[in-house]
Amino acid sequence: MSTTIEDRVILLLRDQSGELEPDKKKGVIDKIKSAIGSDAQQPQIGGHGFWERLGFFTGINSKRWRKVYARDQRITSDMFQALAQLFPDYAFWLSTGITDAANGHIAPYTAQIFPERIYETSYAAHQYFTHSLNLAQTLYKEAQVNTNDEKERMYAAERTRPLAHWWDSPLSDAAYKIASSEEYDYLKKLWNEREEERKENIERIAAQKQKPLVAQTTEKNSSNLRITPILGIDPRTQHQNRWDLFYRPKDLQKSKFALSILNIPLTQLTDEQFKSIAEMSLSDIQKYLEHHGINENLVFPVMQGGQIRYNEDKLTPNETERLEKLMIEHRKRNNGNQAK
Repeated sequence: MSTTIEDRVILLLRDQSGELEPDKKKGVIDKIKSAIGSDAQQPQIGGHGFWERLGFFTGINSKRWRKVYARDQRITSDMFQALAQLFPDYAFWLSTGITDAANGHIAPYTAQIFPERIYETSYAAHQYFTHSLNLAQTLYKEAQVNTNDEKERMYAAERTRPLAHWWDSPLSDAAYKIASSEEYDYLKKLWNEREEERKENIERIAAQKQKPLVAQTTEKNSSNLRITPILGIDPRTQHQNRWDLFYRPKDLQKSKFALSILNIPLTQLTDEQFKSIAEMSLSDIQKYLEHHGINENLVFPVMQGGQIRYNEDKLTPNETERLEKLMIEHRKRNNGNQAK
């Protein structure tokens, strides 16, 4: 587990409320971005009266939002849906905890994201998401579905497979009727615009020389210009550009595993690290043993037919004991080689 949905909802509410960064306290970069209009037009609900405006836009009492923010109650499905529809750019991140920035699925600035790291909003994607949501709601109105009746909602939404092929739900006729409208044509226009903007964004991501900070560094090195650094920049990330899709480590040696403890040889594990590895899943331990050249049959019992047990649980007590003995033997052998 990384963050929970509750964590991410709070981070989004903190971002939208302007609690950490009211407009008058925005940094230079944010003011420049606002001036050139690089951000999509999200609902502006932050500042004084935020909770009341949030309640108005979502149709959910502001007291419930306050309780979620204070962790006095868990977010309910209707609240989650309302928040995802109000801020569709963040819906994917709210659900999964990861982003897909190339397709417009980002996270708010208050959230630390990984493995991607782009926070740039796609105006065209935002427009496409918003218009899609409006048309999806129009579909149920056009088909005159009573959305307060769960049985009627499900009957309208569910496709069926009576024989060899899937049949559309009863909404199909209304969907084709809407598809003949100018509003639907506008959605297709927005999709094309999103794809064009997506191509431009991918070019920004791929083309190192077009990235502002990279170009600035090149110019500085070539002409000996002195460029005033932006105050308050994070020294850990100052080498990166806002269009870097992925993290670019500086002066770090490549490793096999993302989890650093798995890169440590068996002989160098501390007792606490050994306990952590013993708590891992079978597949992780198998990868660990293979990477460090250790025969897994020395740890896991071989079942009939030559297959080891298949189970994602942690090691059994007997397996843990075998692995611990193996670690002690390797340590002794390693110490003996060093003594020679």
